[in-house]
Formats: sequence, structure tokens, C-alpha cells
Amino acid sequence: GVEVLPGRRAEAQAMLDASLVTLTDRRIVIHDKVQFETDQAVIRPESHDLLRQVARVMFEHPELLMVSVEGHADSRGSEFYNLELSTRRAAAVKDFLVQQGISPLRLKSAGYGEDRPIVAEENEAAWEQNRRVEFVIERRAD
Repeated sequence: GVEVLPGRRAEAQAMLDASLVTLTDRRIVIHDKVQFETDQAVIRPESHDLLRQVARVMFEHPELLMVSVEGHADSRGSEFYNLELSTRRAAAVKDFLVQQGISPLRLKSAGYGEDRPIVAEENEAAWEQNRRVEFVIERRAD
């Protein structure tokens, strides 16, 4: 807060965070990546604000009856390992949203490993894009 007394002048500076989350008809789109500890399903602290914004969107839109938290991996490592890691990471994100107060009845999680790449190339940039978490709206009240 800023207090300005009569006859005095005050200056204040405010930093406003741009939203990292957008709601579309079929998805809750995140404009940043959920970061995890390497080879683990532990969400890094720098992603907490992003996921809190996802929770806020869900609070503000109770018509979103079912959202699927979907984990994806890059093509490095075995198919089994990538599927298992992406499944655990999606579950960790779901659990985080439940801890924020979102009903577990509105969420499900699934891992797809390397089965659904968005970039088919085999290089660091492609692997970075393919490692992701997505929020797919499966059922709406409207």
C-alpha cells in the first residue's frame, strides 16, 4: 500500500505478472513449462506459481467438470521408463492441484511417455518441446 498525505507527493512502482494460463474450449493452456527435478516426479518450486494459476482458472470456471492432466516425455530412454515417468509426473501435478483445493473428482491424470510428440525431430530443441504437461478439458457443464 501507498499512503499519500495532503500536500505531499508520492511515487509508487507496481509490477504486474502476466497470466501464464489461458482457457480455451478444449484446454487450459500454460505459457510456461512445468519444471521437474531431473528423472523425478518432483515439481520444482519455480513451477508452483504456474500451477497455482491453473488452479485459479479451475476455481473461476466450475463448469470445467473433468480436466485430464497429461504427462509427455521425450524419446530418450526406454519406452517403459518414459511412460512410467510421465505417468508419475502427471499424477504429481494432479496432487499439487488437489492440495490447492481443486476437487479430485474434477481431475484425472495420465502419462503418455513418448507416444505423442509435438515435434518429430531428434535434437535438444525437439526433446525440450516434447517434455511437457498438458491440461485437456474432457467434460464441461455448458
